[in-house]
Amino acid sequence: MRWWGWAVLCIGTAAAFTLSGLGGPLASLAAAAFLVALPGVALAQRSVQAEELAAHRTATYASSAIGLVMMAVCAWWAWPAEARGVPEWLAWRGSALGLLGVAALLTAGGLALCYGFRALGERRGWEETEMVRAIIPATSGERDLFTILSITAGVAEEIVYRGFLPLFLMPWFGDRYLLAVLPATAVFGILHAYQSAHGMVRTAGIGLLLAGGVAWTGSLLPSILAHAALNLLIGLVLADSLLGRTKQKGKRPKWR
Repeated sequence: MRWWGWAVLCIGTAAAFTLSGLGGPLASLAAAAFLVALPGVALAQRSVQAEELAAHRTATYASSAIGLVMMAVCAWWAWPAEARGVPEWLAWRGSALGLLGVAALLTAGGLALCYGFRALGERRGWEETEMVRAIIPATSGERDLFTILSITAGVAEEIVYRGFLPLFLMPWFGDRYLLAVLPATAVFGILHAYQSAHGMVRTAGIGLLLAGGVAWTGSLLPSILAHAALNLLIGLVLADSLLGRTKQKGKRPKWR
């Protein structure tokens, strides 16, 4: 679909949201952008060459972080009036140890899912895309920027896809959070289209796991911590075992 097709679909979706009473025009437009426009951009970016991404990795990290911040600000501004405010969803009423425990549990579940897909992929012959391989940082400076991006993604994507969108859509799903989070989770998977079909399913599965944490605790904070931890562990620590990267002395890491 061409860009104008996605624009028309986005505006039509926003109009449907507004006419159905889900929210005002601007809040509906924000929700439509998250649900329709951003997936369109993600699908279009699959045509980007891995070599080009690797050559401009730092710029990609920086621009992605800026875009994520803008997403979070937009969601914060458009947050449904009938729901608890963003600060309340970012609060934690239990102990710090309890917060870390829930976050660790979600992180462990996410890693188990990733390794489960890794094992299944070896049987099925699934390969990680060159885009996935190219986005892994290779220098200390890139690792620093990747750390910033990982934390930013943990905050912004949880606010948007486990917070704003499910709460916005809940009236259509009988005010049931775990039902309203399903379309948001599907879109969250599509946003990772550069990871191929199995990567989108894997990401959606992690999204459902994080949404379960939100439903369980009533807070976005554990899922934010787990999301950021997963990004950091997968990108900085576990890339070799998850993606099959090998290292050779005196040479830049190569891929199998």
